[in-house]
Amino acid sequence: MKIEVCEHEIISLRDNDEFLDELISFAENNPEFLRIVGKNKLKTRNFVGLIKTKSGVLEIYPKVSKSSDEIMPSIDLSKAYELKDEMFKECKARELNPKKLLLELLRTLQESPFKKSLKATLKDEKMPLFEVFIEMFLEELFVLLNKGLMSDYIKVSNNKAFLKGKLIFSEHLRQNLAHKERFFTENDEYIIDNATNQTIKTTLFHLKKLSQNKNILKYLSFFDEISLISIKKCEFSVKNKHYSYYKNILLWCKLFLNGFSFTPFAGDNHSYALLFDMNRLFEDFVAFMLKKQNPNISIHTQVSNRYLIKDERKDYFLMRPDILIKLKDKTIIADTKYKIINDLSDISQADLYQVFAYATKFKASEVWLIYPLLNDVLQGKTLEYKPENFENKIKLKLLFAPLL
Repeated sequence: MKIEVCEHEIISLRDNDEFLDELISFAENNPEFLRIVGKNKLKTRNFVGLIKTKSGVLEIYPKVSKSSDEIMPSIDLSKAYELKDEMFKECKARELNPKKLLLELLRTLQESPFKKSLKATLKDEKMPLFEVFIEMFLEELFVLLNKGLMSDYIKVSNNKAFLKGKLIFSEHLRQNLAHKERFFTENDEYIIDNATNQTIKTTLFHLKKLSQNKNILKYLSFFDEISLISIKKCEFSVKNKHYSYYKNILLWCKLFLNGFSFTPFAGDNHSYALLFDMNRLFEDFVAFMLKKQNPNISIHTQVSNRYLIKDERKDYFLMRPDILIKLKDKTIIADTKYKIINDLSDISQADLYQVFAYATKFKASEVWLIYPLLNDVLQGKTLEYKPENFENKIKLKLLFAPLL
């Protein structure tokens, strides 16, 4: 069974439904991802991705309109993300496919394996989301196998009929007191059965239990000489610079085994969640596009060197604006929010307080609140605010970023 919903959406299921019981179990153990709001009713939070159980899968996509029936007009992206006063103004909302949008946003997520993945195809849009992720992983693995599996020198200790390497005298005496013809030694052997390749095999082995993709078995055959290990022993980075091409495949392994919010149900080995914070996805997407269009401008993300309150003993409330832009004549603070804004009243007062607090601490003369471009109602709206005991006014811009 597969159910497709958007973030912050209500899910209603009938009584005595096994899938419903599994989702309720997930919500009870993981209320930050899924919330129980009534009898047989659940509500998604601000996370997108999938929750996979024994009986089905819940796929959660970005919300692209107030009503799922709304159709957005087309868009001209030619001047999108130029760092000018008219930033985003010439962009108009467009029709968005939630699944395609999610895959595109994932490709700009920092420190994730999606950056190098192939563009979404029509096949991807029709496949279950979990299978799309597996296909991307296997495509990356195909490239790696063509380059060759990494071999490492591994210390091997065993009892041999000949002397090779370093004699481990204490162990030799313990094991070979009655066997003068044997030697307990330790030596380095150049083998492919190392922790890095073991991590990939362990990932394939776990995916085999969750997917019917026949290619998983095919790829497992390339790892016959490699051992399975526990997830706790897996290594997700490679130190040898000659094998830097392993970096992305190990990011995939980390994602599938214990990365992001890939979380097993408490006490249930057959249910998983692979979920991403929608606000984080949108923030990374906007930052990526700004940097891409403005390579010579200083644009930083998640700067965290200011505190809201400081005293002699301790600093309190670390401030971490989403985006900090440094120009020759001014500093701009940008805060991204994945919310559908149709009117000024839709803007949270807390969001306004937050950006103005950032502005005073980082001495910014301009702050931007950036929302997704899902309509054209407030594009380019500018407000001004002058805090007490502050020399200049702070200009607030409401900007709406195109998504595709």
